[in-house]
Amino acid sequence: MDASSLGTASEPGNVTPIPQNTSSGSAPDMSLLALNATGELKYLGPSSGTFYASYAKALARSSASEPNSWRRSYPAGPHDATVVGRPEEAPALTPERAQFLLKSYQMWVDPIYPLLDPEYLERLVDSCGSGSTAEAEEMAVFYFVMALGATNCVSTRRQMQAENTDGRMKYSPSFAPSPSYLYSKGLQCIDDNVHFLKPSLAAIQIILLICIYSSYGPVGSSQWQLSGLAMRMAIEIGLHYAPEGSQMVDGDLSQRSRVFWSAYAIEISLAYNLGRPPSIGDEHITASIIGQGNKTSLGIHHIKHRQIQSRIVSQVYCGHKASVGLSEEERQIVLSGLQAELDEWRSLLPTIYHSDTVSRYPLSYWERLYHGTSFVLHRSSPLCPQPSVQSLERSIRSAGEYLTCMTDTLRNSNVSLSWMLVQGVLFAGLTMLVTVRTNIRTLAAQVGLPFLLVDIPSWIRQCTICLTITNERWSEDLLARLDTEFEVLASDTIKLISTSISSQQLSETSHQMSNPPSNSNENRRDVPLDTIWHDDILGMTQESVLTDRPDDDWGNLPLFRQFLGIDDGVQTFWDIGSMDLDNSSWAT
Repeated sequence: MDASSLGTASEPGNVTPIPQNTSSGSAPDMSLLALNATGELKYLGPSSGTFYASYAKALARSSASEPNSWRRSYPAGPHDATVVGRPEEAPALTPERAQFLLKSYQMWVDPIYPLLDPEYLERLVDSCGSGSTAEAEEMAVFYFVMALGATNCVSTRRQMQAENTDGRMKYSPSFAPSPSYLYSKGLQCIDDNVHFLKPSLAAIQIILLICIYSSYGPVGSSQWQLSGLAMRMAIEIGLHYAPEGSQMVDGDLSQRSRVFWSAYAIEISLAYNLGRPPSIGDEHITASIIGQGNKTSLGIHHIKHRQIQSRIVSQVYCGHKASVGLSEEERQIVLSGLQAELDEWRSLLPTIYHSDTVSRYPLSYWERLYHGTSFVLHRSSPLCPQPSVQSLERSIRSAGEYLTCMTDTLRNSNVSLSWMLVQGVLFAGLTMLVTVRTNIRTLAAQVGLPFLLVDIPSWIRQCTICLTITNERWSEDLLARLDTEFEVLASDTIKLISTSISSQQLSETSHQMSNPPSNSNENRRDVPLDTIWHDDILGMTQESVLTDRPDDDWGNLPLFRQFLGIDDGVQTFWDIGSMDLDNSSWAT
């Protein structure tokens, strides 16, 4: 490694540091690696050097390498904003267009991640949008906010049209720069001023905006690493800690709270979706969640939901040691306690939702979080490898309710699509199908046939509708293939249910004919269909339910893994339970 890339050494053993940033909330400024007097590379402590900054830049650029088609929730139409991408075609970012993109950011991003103080953000957009000069890090924040606004601009235009109750169309520009173009402008600010990517509030804000932007596209390990980078920076400057007797003014405390808890929510969201552990456990966090009235109420409630998910990761999905030494009763107590937290969170949701004055997300969007976390809590896990029948039913019903909420959100709102939303749909659908296939006898005997014959097909249709709507709006080849392969799996599952039930009814009828009752005149109640699934008369073994399937039916299971962001050869806690998505799991 060239020493010049690490720092300029004027004398042996000395390193010329990057110019010190004296702003509050920053870590000491020194290169991560340097040459000592003997010429050996030595680690100098904090993660604030040029190596760290270069790594952050590389991860940020990887987020911009995907096609631009998923940056729009709807195809451009005659009444939609035209999105222009090439630099030579990019329209000027006039003050009016900047204000429109700010409005778009405030509608769709700020209610979920209250990262930036509203007054500061408005001053920043007023200043940068009018062409005034600003510090490099402020320009980077400005362009990334504009990129997120442009990502949601079509949804914003439609929402503004829907809210035009007084007959006058609010202003929206006829076209806007593309998200990718604005994002590249933000990256250019980083390239030209790499020195400010050291642990500080501004640097963490920039990295988190990049994480949010990248969440609209395919989610993978780079986003997880980038969010972890932001969290480690936050820990390094003490944002997770609330020291006693602090002399900070309220504004500083509020901004530190915004940055830390936004970093927390983003990292938990990515870690939870990808099945990987977060950077910090809740037991190490003493910082309070500071809110500012109704404008941030939903964002704070969202953070509290991520706290529950973090506890689920640490208590239910913490590897094979989760159930060591615990009785079945103790395991159920853990699940019941976490479910009670979720129930309380949901009970507060309607009041908080109706008090929020900013969010345009429908109630179903927030309800899906409750159902999505519930089905993960009750599925097969390291804590409960063999869930009770109550948990199995709860997991499937919650997955179905999640799909119902997503169908309502996609049909009746202007919410922009993101890759993570579609991942949630697929994960709910797969959880439901796999749980049914691996527990068909138990479910039929103890939950009932209407559950298998009516409810399950209805929820499968909801999942198919969601995938079809997504495919129509994005027109991505991967989504079209995904929709097709899910249909194959869903159809086979329904066929399996119907064939199994039919064969058992026939077996029961034959059994009754060969063993007539001793008193033919005695009134006899018909045997309930649910009772025919007892093990003593079941004609299929559990193995035949799972393995008597054509090999080509499962040929594209790796496609599901690819879409869910589960890389081949990478262990995640989603692989630990029964829903491993490779072929071997279906025969166990």
